[in-house]
Amino acid sequence: MVAWATFKESEKCYGLDYRVNFVGLGYDGAAVMSGALSGVARRIQEVAPSVVYMHCYAHRLNLVIVDACKTVKEAANFFELLHQLYVCVSGSNFHQRWLQTQIDMFPEEQPRELKRLSDTRWACRAAACVVVKTRLQAFLRLLRPGSCITTPCSVTSLKMTMQSVLLKPHVSLLKWISSLLHDFY
Repeated sequence: MVAWATFKESEKCYGLDYRVNFVGLGYDGAAVMSGALSGVARRIQEVAPSVVYMHCYAHRLNLVIVDACKTVKEAANFFELLHQLYVCVSGSNFHQRWLQTQIDMFPEEQPRELKRLSDTRWACRAAACVVVKTRLQAFLRLLRPGSCITTPCSVTSLKMTMQSVLLKPHVSLLKWISSLLHDFY
């Protein structure tokens, strides 16, 4: 088992003895770490029964935030829009135009990449919000009528969604999320 071997190697490298030094361990809910039969937590508890496993609270909080955003219609729509944007800007033809549009509009700054959204890492959603907030005008220019972009995504649908984003609560949501994350980015 790779995770167990990595754990044992780290123990040697840092001079730790988990039988003596560990009181509790926190992981995400992945079976390789928390599995009742052969997870790392189980293997540690076989040798050191006093070690307590708990699901990492930061990971739990991340899961709560992601689930909450899925249940609020405006938030779910907003993050679906971010996902659609990612799909479009990651296409090779569109990606080059995306970078060039940023270079043209923001010549003093490095182009920014839109990261793929993940349910297990809220930070990628936060980073995507920052990119959209700081590059909204570049997205709109790229998707304006007559921009003759060919991508694997539905450009017409995405253009309409992006143009309507200015009229809907998405901008307020983006500003609110950005204000919460201001100290982190």
